[in-house]
Order: sequence, then structure tokens, then C-alpha cells
Amino acid sequence: MSDTDENDDLPDELPDDPDELYSIATTDSEFPYRREAAIKQLATYEDTDDLLTELADGEALTVIEQTLATSKLDEQGS
Repeated sequence: MSDTDENDDLPDELPDDPDELYSIATTDSEFPYRREAAIKQLATYEDTDDLLTELADGEALTVIEQTLATSKLDEQGS
């Protein structure tokens, strides 16, 4: 298998728009690591506390992703 075949399975880069990142984080068909990366990147933007809160309160698809959103909110509050 060549490197290009392996790279075909890798997800595209994440968008810069917080709403698009939120959409990725809540889409079941996305790779789990891509959803987690979207949550982490979402936390780097200002004024995304509401989106992170929604994820932490149950919109995230897994407990791990909910916990990640909660920890990112806690970091922002520090």
C-alpha cells in the first residue's frame, strides 16, 4: 500500500468557522478523532462558550467528547 492510499482515508483539514467546527463535533459520520480535534479547535476561538456548553451538556456524541468540552470550558474560565 502506498502513502497516497493511506492518506486517502485521512480527514481533511478542519475549517476556521466555529459553526462548522460545531457541526463536525456533532456529526456521527465524522471520525471520532476529527470530532475531538474540532472541539479542541473550537476552544481556541473567543465567544464560543455557548457552543462548548452545548457540547458539554450532551450534544457531543460520546462521554469522552463531553468531558473534553467541559475541560476546555474550565480552561477558558481559568
